[in-house]
Amino acid sequence: GILVTSGTEFCVMAVCGIFAPQLIGLFTDSSEVIATGCRVLRTIMFILPFVGAVSMCRMSFQAMGKPQFAFGITLVRQLFLYVPLLLLLNRVFGFGGMLWAQPLTELIMMAVSVLLLTGVIRRESRQA
Repeated sequence: GILVTSGTEFCVMAVCGIFAPQLIGLFTDSSEVIATGCRVLRTIMFILPFVGAVSMCRMSFQAMGKPQFAFGITLVRQLFLYVPLLLLLNRVFGFGGMLWAQPLTELIMMAVSVLLLTGVIRRESRQA
């Protein structure tokens, strides 16, 4: 599920990246707004291959009857990772840092979520 979701989202990311000027151009004719919008859209699209994996892990924990893990992933992602990264990267790198805070958060959370889910599945299978 994680591979299919991430693969599909990677394709959407590629399409949005390639056609960013045309997509932003649907809303404005301003070349300055289109240039900034393309930068923002292309950066934010980097979350797609990772956010699906995190969602799949959260849903798996819910289905396994382990909502504390799903809640933990959400809490760590938003409160302990995204907000501090947003503040830090914005201070160090300005607008570009602010843009990259969410993709970086999603990348880290994908790794943490997959490792956590793998560990829980292994532990559960040993107990069975």
